[in-house]
Amino acid sequence: ESGRILSLLDRGMQSLFNVDHPNESWKKVVRPGERVGLKVNTLGGRGMSTSVQLVEAICERLQEAGIKAGDIVIWDRDSDELERVGFRISDAAGRVQCLGTDRVGYEDELASYGSVGSRLSKILTRRCDVLINVPLLKDHDGAGVTIAMKNMYGVIHNPNKYHPNGCNPYIADLNMLPAIRTKMRLTVCDVTTACFEGGPGYKPQ
Repeated sequence: ESGRILSLLDRGMQSLFNVDHPNESWKKVVRPGERVGLKVNTLGGRGMSTSVQLVEAICERLQEAGIKAGDIVIWDRDSDELERVGFRISDAAGRVQCLGTDRVGYEDELASYGSVGSRLSKILTRRCDVLINVPLLKDHDGAGVTIAMKNMYGVIHNPNKYHPNGCNPYIADLNMLPAIRTKMRLTVCDVTTACFEGGPGYKPQ
């Protein structure tokens, strides 16, 4: 399974960047010395969360491109949710880190743009120079479809406020916040599983 996912990731990256070798594509995304955050989505629980194997494949390719393991952090809003779907929580120096914002908290100051005013995760503001978004494809009862931009609801303290009117204009305004917009380099959408109706929670049927 992990070999197949790595192969799919390589093919996708080679195609996106039009290069002969997958490692060349990652060197266009990151530079050695940068701290890279992988924002996953684990809200849906087992069966409807970002694939652990996909994230491991991305971490492997990042390290081959010169990013140190200790400069990679896999994160979402809640450590328990991460653990529940198979990620291992770790904040050990020199290794790939994995934790929720619940461990470090949110900034005190509000970041604002348009209709949005939110406190941002300190993982985003203090531990990441580069953001790689690793969402999944699913239905959402308010937004209709939720993939990349709505995954940023997991970096703020008050996502509950941004669901009226089909999440419009909140999703767009949130993604205009400089800490998100200037750090976002790549989105790798996990469609190894998708939910076409009844989301965003896991509905096996």
